[in-house]
Amino acid sequence: NEIKLFESENDLVLPGNSCYEKKTINRGNAIAYINYKVASADEYNRYYEDKTISGKGITNLVVKNFSGVPSWQVQKTLSEIMEKANRNYITYEIRFNQFISAELCDRVRFRMKTGEIPQGAHVSGITYIFNENGVQTRLKLLKENHSEEINYVDK
Repeated sequence: NEIKLFESENDLVLPGNSCYEKKTINRGNAIAYINYKVASADEYNRYYEDKTISGKGITNLVVKNFSGVPSWQVQKTLSEIMEKANRNYITYEIRFNQFISAELCDRVRFRMKTGEIPQGAHVSGITYIFNENGVQTRLKLLKENHSEEINYVDK
């Protein structure tokens, strides 16, 4: 069984009049390597690496014991751990002094004031603030992390 998250087919094109833009690169929670073993008598000599994250100079390592995990499930578990840890590697917060109609998981196209055009960003949070000045929309965006993962044994 597999849980599939909702995927939107909508493309949200944001206007260029944002009042606030922030890009965050969260290197602290990113994992580049998982050092693991699959049997209790084994050494910790197996590695699972996210080449995208390690290629950015991140060397964070997690050690895991998979001796209690069925062998057919180890690869999937490794991939899930890596994906969860690296999901928030790049986030954006964009604010507008107007109402922006958006839905969670919408794919987003926009150009930041710096000229950057984030590829593969989608809406992960929406906040509407209503006050005496009108309405403000805050969008939290996640950039998809297309990782290249490899498995190897250190001898």
